[in-house]
Amino acid sequence: MAKNIKYFLNRFKWWDFWGDHFNSENLRMKGRPVLEIGAGPVKREGVTTLDFNPSVSPDILHDLDILPWPISDSCFDAVYMFSVIEHVSNPLRVIEECHRILKPNGKLFLLTPHFSSTSSYTDLSHKWHFSSQSFDYFVNGTPIHADYGFYSKSRFKIDKKIISLHGVFNFFPFLQWLANKNINFWEDYFCFIIRGAGIYIELRRDGK
Repeated sequence: MAKNIKYFLNRFKWWDFWGDHFNSENLRMKGRPVLEIGAGPVKREGVTTLDFNPSVSPDILHDLDILPWPISDSCFDAVYMFSVIEHVSNPLRVIEECHRILKPNGKLFLLTPHFSSTSSYTDLSHKWHFSSQSFDYFVNGTPIHADYGFYSKSRFKIDKKIISLHGVFNFFPFLQWLANKNINFWEDYFCFIIRGAGIYIELRRDGK
């Protein structure tokens, strides 16, 4: 019964979980050079890890706020950065470093709390609070890039963007579908009523 319900929901694209997309992409990256930043004690098979905490035994021990990172240009096909960008001192420079170490058409996978989530403000180590448009500074053709693209020379394309909703809201597929159908409209008018939980985004480095 549960499988039939999930099939029905997926068939009509009412329920869009970021984890489904990431798991598929992670399998596709098998055997390719991948860097996971802030992985903690979790180690994915074949994935290089970077962390500033020596107790988790990362492959690369480094503080993200110290630039440039001790990594060569254009050496990874993918960078995973989950629940990290909200902790750094300068998100613009960190995204630029990810751009630098990615190969052309390499992908940056980001997950961060949405600004309407209580968890975004509860953690005292969080320095930033993000909207779905926060990374548009790097994306040609977006309104934010048109006005503020001079902030950075690094360029990405958006492959996927998914908003997950807070708590029980995320288990009403029609609400989740509506929020993702027009994310900007939901953020402008409804996000403090139907609260967000997280932003998942896949950014592809331009081919240059």
